[in-house]
This record gives sequence, structure tokens and C-alpha cells, in this order.
Amino acid sequence: MPLFSQQIASHLGPTDLDGYVKRILSERRDDVISELGLTRIEIPFFNVSSELSHLLVLNKLYEARLSITGVVDKHDTSSYYPSTPLQQELKKILKEVNHTAYRHGSKATVRILDLGYTPDGITKLLLSGHENVQGLGIKLHRDVTNTTGKFSPQSHAQLTAYDGDVRSIEAVQRTIECGAVPYTASQGSHAQGFDIVLANAVLLLEAHEPCAHFAYAQLLLAIQNTGLGGVLVIALETRPLGYVVEIISILKQSFEAITAVAPSQTIRPIVYIVCRGFGASEGARRMHSSRIREVLRDMEDVASAATSNRHSAVPEMVEAVEKRQRLFVTVEDILKPIWKEQHRYVHRRLLGELSKDFIYSRSSGVDPKI
Repeated sequence: MPLFSQQIASHLGPTDLDGYVKRILSERRDDVISELGLTRIEIPFFNVSSELSHLLVLNKLYEARLSITGVVDKHDTSSYYPSTPLQQELKKILKEVNHTAYRHGSKATVRILDLGYTPDGITKLLLSGHENVQGLGIKLHRDVTNTTGKFSPQSHAQLTAYDGDVRSIEAVQRTIECGAVPYTASQGSHAQGFDIVLANAVLLLEAHEPCAHFAYAQLLLAIQNTGLGGVLVIALETRPLGYVVEIISILKQSFEAITAVAPSQTIRPIVYIVCRGFGASEGARRMHSSRIREVLRDMEDVASAATSNRHSAVPEMVEAVEKRQRLFVTVEDILKPIWKEQHRYVHRRLLGELSKDFIYSRSSGVDPKI
């Protein structure tokens, strides 16, 4: 019997849950890996981190449980409005950026680029009460097949928003260049680019939609448009998929410091990566941009085959991650606290669901302990 079948999920009781998870991870680990559909890159992380392995198993059981009840968990959505921890980070970031800006001029403008703009999103928080903050937003329209020349500006006091698809790199780049907030003379060379770039399209996607293409497209635009010393906030999946590992590697090479911040409580495995101190040279920018364009071309070539597995359009970008110990440790260190927090949350939600309608009985003939 499959380990995460509806039959198993329907007969698990709250007192069975922890023992069942521990048992299958101990006795049937290979079967767990197979049924979870883990990629080659994920398996080393899964085998080393109990936080990740337990989180993925609980997520799968929770999905099976909800598929039985037909209940849509209102908590199982991603809130694009910033979580409390992110709000605190953004306040610190804005204070830091303002401090740098005012060193170059008493009325220097703080420039924000939002590559997944929504009216109630992160940019709203940054604009509110800060007259020196000016923004440019690209509204996510993932169903637009041809966005060239079809961006409709929507002007506000501090922000101009455009419709578009961030995957249309060249069209979006032209829009950014045409609509960008002008530099002030006092800002000097440090302002050649945006002070803060937000790349959180992943939060706007449905849970079943592939994230990698959007994440890479936003990363490319961020690398091209973040000013020296600037800040990037990018949302990624918390599963250590190949694209997540490589993006974190690029971020680590391009910024002085990167930290992970949890979004609003959600079952969806999403994390904000907050990157400070952009310092990539022109040569490094070109190298990373070339690599990302190569990956995007590969994704487009295989997209037609990616019908059943939302990760199948993601080529393996990192060779032998288990041999690259430094990168492995970096990714684990960044994501482990998030895995732990999400594990606690999913565990609590699943226990609550199991406790509401415990229908297991030994006379049914299904024993979750087996």
C-alpha cells in the first residue's frame, strides 16, 4: 500500500501520527523518497536534515487528508502581504538604505523595483510614510503570451505600475529603462540601479504551478537592475530543488549577506531570501546573466514535456551537490530554520485535522503502524 494513500490518511489518528512518520522514515526510507518524487539534488538534504524529511512527509500526509475531507484549508495559501518578521526586516532595510542615501544628498530618492507588484504587497509598506521612496512595479500577468509593447502604466503618487510577464525579459527590461525613477544629481555613481529590488512572483503562483521559470527570470532582472550596495528580497520554494540551490549559490556570490525570513504562516513551502550589499562586478553580472539565460532557454525547450511533474521542467543545474560541501552547508544553514518552523506549523495543522474526525479502528483491517 502506498505510504501516503487516502486509506492510510483516513485511518491515522492523532496518537498514531508521530510513530508512523518515524517508522516509515526508518524502515522504508527509499519508498518515502520515491513516493515524494525527490530530485537527485534534494536527496542528500533529505537524508541529512530531519527537519526537512519530517516536513515533506507531513506535507504529503496533510495533502492526502484534505483530499479525503474535500476541505480547502484557508491557511493553505500564501499571503503576499509581508509577514511580521519580514516587516521588521524591511524597516531595518529602509533605515539602512535611507542612511546611505542621505550621505549622498539630504533629499536623495530611494528607488524600488517590484517585479511582482500587487497593490497590497510589500511595496505598499515601503512607500507608506516615506516621501523619499519612489517605485516602479511590474504586475504579474502569467497568461500574457506576448507582452512586447503592451505594458499599460498605472501611475500613483510614488509608484508607476506596468502590466507584463516577467518571463519576457527584454520587454520588461525596456519598460524598466523607460519608466525608471530618475537619479538625482546628488546621488552620484552609487545610484546606478535600484536601491531595493523585490522579486516575489513565486508567492503569487498557485501551488501546482512551476516556480523555477519565474524565479530565474526575476533573478536575471534583479542582477541587471540592482545598484551597488543594493538589497534584493526574493521568494523561493523551501525544498532544496536544483534551481533553489543554484539561485542561493548566485546570491551568495553577489551579495555581502543573505538571510532567510519566513512568510505569513502557510502550508506552502515558501521563504523570503533577504540579500544585502549587492557587489557583483560587471564581469560577474555578465557571467551570471549568461548562465541564467542558458537555463531559461533549456526550460523553454523542455516545457512541453512538463505536464505531470511540476518540477520536471527544471534541469539539474548543480552537479554532484553532495561533493560541494561548502554549498551544501550554506543552503542547509539558510533553510534549516525555515524547515523547522514550517514543520511545527504543518504538524499542528495535521494533528488538528486528525483530531476532528478520527475514524480509525482496528476492525477496519488497516493498521497505520504497519
